[in-house]
Amino acid sequence: ARTAEAIVEVSFGGWPVGVAMASVLLAERRHRHNHRTSERRRDDFPKIGHFDTWKVDSLQSLVLMNHDLILYPQWVNASDFRHTAEHFNNVPLHSEELDTALKNRCDQLLQKMQRKIDGEQQRAVQSRRRGQSSSTSSKPVAKPRTAKFKLTMDQLELCETMGTQLPFLPFTTPEEKQLFNQCAASLMHKDDHEMA
Repeated sequence: ARTAEAIVEVSFGGWPVGVAMASVLLAERRHRHNHRTSERRRDDFPKIGHFDTWKVDSLQSLVLMNHDLILYPQWVNASDFRHTAEHFNNVPLHSEELDTALKNRCDQLLQKMQRKIDGEQQRAVQSRRRGQSSSTSSKPVAKPRTAKFKLTMDQLELCETMGTQLPFLPFTTPEEKQLFNQCAASLMHKDDHEMA
């Protein structure tokens, strides 16, 4: 028997996709696996010949509404259930303390970035005023900018999934790896509660 990881590796291993597309592919894989398992193991589960179960949901609802008849008695309409905040792909695993620490650090970084932006804009306005006193041309004043993090689409997807302003990413620089090794060797920080 092959493991789920091996099946995913064979199915999608060579595809250069981002985080969002990988989540969609895993969701589709999970949906198809659950459907096939239901066809094999659940008595009287309808074999519909495709995986577009929302079409069967719509058909079942229409037949019930128009003819007061349940087309597939063993079928459970997933469309009839209320949507919840539950996630199945990437889920946040960090503690509230680490989340609060990350929010505080992000706020500090954004404030620092905003001070730098404001300083640059003030210098630009002052130099423009000095230049206008000697000439009659007037350039339009640039719109004020707001500090924000420059993130890739994958990083934005991770932030949305984790509910954070910055994503949790693996260590990449030698300095980060060395600091992690020092923390792990000293056993000072046992979990993310203490790391916060």
